[in-house]
Amino acid sequence: MVSFSKIKAIHLDVEPHTFDDWKENKEQYLGKYKVLVQTARVYCNDNNLELEISIPLHYPENIVKELFEICDKVYFMAYENIKTSYIIKKASNYNLKKGVIALRTNDFA
Repeated sequence: MVSFSKIKAIHLDVEPHTFDDWKENKEQYLGKYKVLVQTARVYCNDNNLELEISIPLHYPENIVKELFEICDKVYFMAYENIKTSYIIKKASNYNLKKGVIALRTNDFA
């Protein structure tokens, strides 16, 4: 039996949107990703762990809302498109008590 006494959460940073065929197979990838997150949720529940994920801002709103329901925390990877108006528009549709906006330093001068 694995001891998780010092571990609080599992964080998934799986990025199917980086695959070459993302545009053609987006629905399939998002479906598989959701199953992965649901499976991780069961594991986390069984082991008294929180579940966190990192996702880009461009995922469809319906999928993101489902992911927010499954996860304890969602990190939005606000990379490359760092316009404040875009980030606010995309992120304000969700329960930001569970959300984190992640930025990259190399996106700024």
